[in-house]
Amino acid sequence: MSGQTPAPAQRDPRAANGGAGHLGVVLAAGGSRRLGMPKQLLRREGVTLLRRTVEKVLATGADAVFVVLGAGLERMRGELDGLQVTVVVNQGWSSGLASSLKAGACAVAAQRAGQVLLVGVDQPMLDAAHLARLLAAARERPEHEVVSGYAGTIGIPAVVTRATLQQAGSLTGDRGLKTVLAARPRTVVDNPALAEDIDTPEALARLRASGVLD
Repeated sequence: MSGQTPAPAQRDPRAANGGAGHLGVVLAAGGSRRLGMPKQLLRREGVTLLRRTVEKVLATGADAVFVVLGAGLERMRGELDGLQVTVVVNQGWSSGLASSLKAGACAVAAQRAGQVLLVGVDQPMLDAAHLARLLAAARERPEHEVVSGYAGTIGIPAVVTRATLQQAGSLTGDRGLKTVLAARPRTVVDNPALAEDIDTPEALARLRASGVLD
């Protein structure tokens, strides 16, 4: 079950134009069990990964941005102060990624925009240029799902249709978007830097030693 707490937002005028724009959904509900501390609150250049990611999604000109939160709810909500977003509370966050996809799917169901920019917060090398390339590819091939390619696999960030997100929301446990994308036409935008993850204390130590994270 999920609830929404909207913040006042200035809507992009494209939202009134037959849904010609896109929506943003940021998945940030996880408990970071293997890492032992919240990934969302790790910092790059003085800014938490949660706030940094949301700011980048807002900068794409999305008609609306939804942030799915769960673990450490109030602390995470505080990181979004002053940002024009809607918080979506995933009460079932501990059951796995699929619950956050379902919460995001429910949040965008009533929106008019046809495409959804879906982003996580655990890729510290994500930059605005990559999001722009994803959205450009989605405009060129609107019949395709547009996904990121790294480390021999595909995943988020991605630009998907609302229908695809709805289907992903029917999954359970830690099954993610790749399960749904396997049967759909797609365009892959490669970015090897996104393979850098922070799932373990060892990975975090390496990223801090290299200066990627504070």
